[in-house]
Amino acid sequence: MRVSILVIVIFIVVNSISFTQSKTDTIQQLQTSIEKLEAANVKLDDQLNAANTSIQKIEKKLSAATDSINILKDNLANTNNNLESIADNLGVKIQQTSEKANSDLSTLSDRVSKNTLYWIIAVLFIALLSVLLFSWLRKQLSKEKIGLIDQIKKTSETLRDEQIKLDGQLIKLLDTQMQLMNAERQTSSAKAEEVDNSLALKVADEIIRIQQNLSSMDSETKGLKQLSASVKRIQANFEGNGYEIVDMLNKPYDAGMKVTANFKPDENLKPNEQIITRIIKPQVNFKGVMIQSAQIEVSQGE
Repeated sequence: MRVSILVIVIFIVVNSISFTQSKTDTIQQLQTSIEKLEAANVKLDDQLNAANTSIQKIEKKLSAATDSINILKDNLANTNNNLESIADNLGVKIQQTSEKANSDLSTLSDRVSKNTLYWIIAVLFIALLSVLLFSWLRKQLSKEKIGLIDQIKKTSETLRDEQIKLDGQLIKLLDTQMQLMNAERQTSSAKAEEVDNSLALKVADEIIRIQQNLSSMDSETKGLKQLSASVKRIQANFEGNGYEIVDMLNKPYDAGMKVTANFKPDENLKPNEQIITRIIKPQVNFKGVMIQSAQIEVSQGE
């Protein structure tokens, strides 16, 4: 009888160890997936930075093209002024020639009339050619500008869609990890001070990063509402496990805060006014105790 009881106890202990090991392996696999997604997010950020650089270069080209158009306008205005001056001079010459022709031979009058006609035709041809050339250049620049803007818009939309998809997958993995962590804590007898908070801190960092990305996107972006709902759900689950992300964004900065702060000037703020405008790492509390101090960016009036 005692042998049977001993066998049963050993069987229960072995099954418990196997269950715990399986959960640990699952969490490690999920952490590996999270690291891959984070690397993909970094790559997307680099692509966005490259796209912003390309946009700046294109804007410089458009500015140069605008300057060229302005130069063409000035040249055309100068040409028109020259044409008017030539026309005035021709008018005077015609009048003088006509007065002289009254007392001269008819053949000389015919010759002068022909020369005048040739001058007028040449002037009109040059003016027409200048107008046509200017119109053609303006149309070409307008087409190129529209094409570049459309290309930039499509590239930006594609990058935003990819980022939303990756953030959605990351949210699902983080949610699964939070559920596993919660289940493990419920079955564990470890003390509160022995709890590993590394996963919770990583979840908090990702929640803040995704929220800041969402705030910079157009409200009509495809998939934005679903991702926002997912972030709210995982944040509620996060808080349900005893964690708290302290809301500091757009709040006044106090020198007594336990934070790492980077300062930048902002001409829109009043002198000595300091506002927290960016959260790099959030402050995280666990059961009322701070386990991670915040890293923030503060805008201050000059």
